[in-house]
Amino acid sequence: MARFQPEALERLERAQEIRIEAGTRKTIIWIVTVDGEVYVRSVRGIAGRWYRTLLRRPTGAVHVGRERYAMRAIPEERAEVIARVTAAFAHKYARSSVVRSMLTPASAAATLRVEPERETS
Repeated sequence: MARFQPEALERLERAQEIRIEAGTRKTIIWIVTVDGEVYVRSVRGIAGRWYRTLLRRPTGAVHVGRERYAMRAIPEERAEVIARVTAAFAHKYARSSVVRSMLTPASAAATLRVEPERETS
């Protein structure tokens, strides 16, 4: 399991929103970390376009400000981890009026772990 460098992880932890690059599209989404691992999920569950694109081709990038991090998306299947990710979303975005939409079983089913990926030239 690859991990982001500490500086990148800190930047990802602090970000309220990121742009995820999946295929040719960039979508603004939320992001959380749990035990030094990075997670994203689709508010539209498994029907989310960017989510489906990453399932077909799991490499892409996350953009935080001017930084771009090449990444690989891995579906998270461990129920205990998904529960902790749900709690992390609830905590980080507690002030948002739409946070509940990220805490549904449908959204939880679309949880991806994000790992750094080396870019090839």
